[in-house]
Amino acid sequence: MHPFLVKTEHVEALEETRSLLLRLKRLTTEIGENPREADEVAALLSHLDDMFLVVIVGEVKSGKSFLVNTLLRAEVCDVGPTPVTDRVTILKHGNEEETVEREEWVRERTVRSERLRGLCMVDTPGTNSIVRRHEEITHRFLPQADLVLFVTSCDRPYTESENQFLHLISERWRRKIVFVLSKTDIKEPEEVAEIREYVRNCCREQLGLDPVVLPVAAKPARAALDEGREEDLEGTGLPALEEYVLLRLDDREKTRLRLFGLLDGARSVLKRVRESVGDVTVRLERDHRILAELEQEREEKRRDLKNARHMHLARLAREFTDLREKGEKFLDKRHRMFRLPTVKRRKRVEEAFRKEVVDGLDERIAQALSEAVTWLGEETLRFYHYALEVFTRKIRGNGPDRTEAPPATQFETERERILDGIRGRFVESIERLDPRAHSRDILDAARRGMGLSAAGLGAGVLSAAVATALVNLWWSAIALPFLAVSLVALGMAKGRARRNWAKRVSAQERMFHQELSTELSRGIDATIDDIVRIYEPFLGFYRAEVARMNEEQCRIDLLEADLDAARDQVELVTRAESRPPRRKAGENA
Repeated sequence: MHPFLVKTEHVEALEETRSLLLRLKRLTTEIGENPREADEVAALLSHLDDMFLVVIVGEVKSGKSFLVNTLLRAEVCDVGPTPVTDRVTILKHGNEEETVEREEWVRERTVRSERLRGLCMVDTPGTNSIVRRHEEITHRFLPQADLVLFVTSCDRPYTESENQFLHLISERWRRKIVFVLSKTDIKEPEEVAEIREYVRNCCREQLGLDPVVLPVAAKPARAALDEGREEDLEGTGLPALEEYVLLRLDDREKTRLRLFGLLDGARSVLKRVRESVGDVTVRLERDHRILAELEQEREEKRRDLKNARHMHLARLAREFTDLREKGEKFLDKRHRMFRLPTVKRRKRVEEAFRKEVVDGLDERIAQALSEAVTWLGEETLRFYHYALEVFTRKIRGNGPDRTEAPPATQFETERERILDGIRGRFVESIERLDPRAHSRDILDAARRGMGLSAAGLGAGVLSAAVATALVNLWWSAIALPFLAVSLVALGMAKGRARRNWAKRVSAQERMFHQELSTELSRGIDATIDDIVRIYEPFLGFYRAEVARMNEEQCRIDLLEADLDAARDQVELVTRAESRPPRRKAGENA
């Protein structure tokens, strides 16, 4: 049975809140970007069925502990002229008084005080304590508070450190805050009224709140109680505080504060989840721009390399033009050697042809080819380094806009893992890249395309083939059945040989150009595609994360709408009913 939710509609509202918190917990866990928020939702869930919790906070020496003792009419908290509250003290009702140390900085004290029946109070160290652990413990209890009593002293009202802490309570945790203006006995009534208005104005301007501010002179109140002067309590402000904290907190009001606190806390968590998803989305958009630039650079590089290959092929074209011209000059100079078609003369023609036309062709072609494929290897290496720089500096440098170290979120962890893998593969590929071997592969593919062996593209293959073909051409043209030896017949044969020579050289050039151009183009495409394959895992990660963030945005929108609807329902079922007559502050004490 719940400690204070008894009405059916209140219990139904509580169960709806539980369902929404469970959805929020799954959301924060599955998104994986909010480990702190996931813990906070777990704390909200654990608080669903707890006693009503009032947490007293304030700066060191603001009078918190003395106020609690006065409010409960018992010495339950340590007080002194110097700061003595060095831990969180949980106060609850019980028949036997005992103190249990739950943790190093947390103790639980059971007190025989009817004023604690149905609720727990938590006294905390100062929010500006020099012991960092004190502040951490205080922060841990605040998200579970149903009501926060914030104590600010008349001698130091609403300090900057208090303002910062209040922002946490109101914005991050969205707790109900009641201000207690302590030590009012050290000021004149007019000054107290002025300070009270100052605190309210600060809350309006800084927090957007119009809070309840209750002035309390705890020491005069305690003296009046000790001396039995109940009639003097009214001027201390204590009855108003008791009315608000102890008497007005019936089951309906507790239900209202509990459910509003949980739902508002859930909405605060959801807001931060939305912001974290938005942060990831912004980073993905930046990644998209960087990847788009890389894709554009990649295609420009592909196009530039393919255009530049024609410049290298043009040198080969000049070699074939030179070959054709040398062959024609040879024909003009040596054609009379064919008038006596003997074997001996044929050998002399072939030897002269090779010496005057073909010698050095292989070396020149090989040099041109070497320069072409070396150029491609160097450009390949440059683009590898460029892509590595993109992923090492630009994409990895696209981190969260924070000064502190980001938490190890699912997105961050997976992103770093993939980037580490890509960098490793780039470095490995660069170290393994051998431009000479790459050149040999392209040349071998070109040779195979031309039907040549791997022995070479010139001597013994190209040169011999062309030379022999030329001599055979001339021999077949002259050594006719008629064995024409007239100058006219010889001139006709010479013209025919020139035309056939030019045609053969052009055919060889076209085949050579086509095969080498094709293999260089394939080499360029293979290089670019290999680089893309290296960073393809990041492209897949990017696409998957974009889809995931879009899905999570839809889930957040739906949950936010359901939280708003649940809050409206709580407002409806906990509307103020006719309240019983006010009891005196001392009753049931």
